[in-house]
Amino acid sequence: MIRDEGSLLMVFLLGAVTKVAHTKITYMRALFNSHLESVNAYTEEGNVKEAENFKDFTIRDLEMVDNYAWGSAALIHLHKGLNVATTSDVRIIYHFLGLCGRVETTGYTGVQPT
Repeated sequence: MIRDEGSLLMVFLLGAVTKVAHTKITYMRALFNSHLESVNAYTEEGNVKEAENFKDFTIRDLEMVDNYAWGSAALIHLHKGLNVATTSDVRIIYHFLGLCGRVETTGYTGVQPT
């Protein structure tokens, strides 16, 4: 299905408001949130197959929104994930050093060997 056909189906069957052949981001946000809620519900039920299907549905329709800065959104998402992943590791290392007590650093001058 091409983008124009998808937009026409959304207009006629769902009553979505579109701008030419492109879907408005507000409609996509509601659809995306609905799919995420379905993923969470199926995950809690233990229905892995349906949860995986709805994970695919969450990103399947995003190509209908044409004028959105997808690169920026992906970069922000990856940066947020990186912050979450590294913050806990830093906290663990910091507390681990406190548990070890004093760390001896004799002989270390901070100069690179030649």
